Amino acid sequence: MPQFWDYTTVFSSMLKSPTMRRLIEAQHPGKKLTPRLFYTGQVANMAQRGLTGEYEQGYIEWLWIENNRPYYNIYPSMIPILTRLRLTLDSGLIKTPMPVLNIRLPKGNPISFDFGGKHYEMRTLMLSTAGMKIVLGGKEGLRVNIADAKGLSIWMDFGENESGMPVLSYENLRCMPGRTLEEEIKEIPRHRSAGEGVQVPQEVVDDCVRLCCTLCLLESDPAIIEPDVLNDDREKWERTHDPKYVEKAKKRGKFGWNVGAKLQVIPHYRSASPAALYWTGPGRAIPKIRFRRATIVHREQVEKLPEGHLGPLPEED
Repeated sequence: MPQFWDYTTVFSSMLKSPTMRRLIEAQHPGKKLTPRLFYTGQVANMAQRGLTGEYEQGYIEWLWIENNRPYYNIYPSMIPILTRLRLTLDSGLIKTPMPVLNIRLPKGNPISFDFGGKHYEMRTLMLSTAGMKIVLGGKEGLRVNIADAKGLSIWMDFGENESGMPVLSYENLRCMPGRTLEEEIKEIPRHRSAGEGVQVPQEVVDDCVRLCCTLCLLESDPAIIEPDVLNDDREKWERTHDPKYVEKAKKRGKFGWNVGAKLQVIPHYRSASPAALYWTGPGRAIPKIRFRRATIVHREQVEKLPEGHLGPLPEED
């Protein structure tokens, strides 16, 4: 099984710094330091100061934590498929699987680049619905209205940090009816901070955007997407597919799915690939990508036993 990168939140980064931890605790004397307490203060503070980027990152991380940190593990065989698919459908049809989703890439993946004598690779992407209306306060802590939201917000972590804090690259993709995804991707504006720090090549950013868009269209095919369970329960899950193992993992803080774990790319096999878009749901208004299963190519050639490697076969009596 590949090793996947984990997303590092601002909250967990600050806890690792004794100075920052003391500062946060001083702001909330006598209270237990929790993500909810931290993000409530941070999000409100950033909103008052007009720091839009920090505000959005704060409430997205908070929403992700409040929803049990959902994630997708993207297996290596899926990366070329997800980044090379030509998306010519109407961008207004793109919807995220859930309000916030962490996309975890395998270590050593090809979405990488060199800058300043160092090698960087995309680690994780935090995908969310753009334009969500956040309501702070109250016993609920955080309430979200996504009815009027249009587009995708994508936060990309490629390992850059400053003073121990992760530095993320941000893209906001419009999903407007009448415009194709390819058109919207080409017109993503450069953020004013794009010239600061590590310079991420535009082709790398485009790969990440395409990967996120394609994931939004994947059919819930168990051959492509399946729940991630505890390591000790993996064999039992594969044998029975009993939902209790999924619930057990979720209670232990493991709430995710594996994407492409069953796809095999070996000699004599044609790897699974997207076959076409099809339409489902009420009024057949929801587009999904259906995958062609991996199949043996030239089966008759595979079934033939090799001859001649150890000399001629003995004659039959």
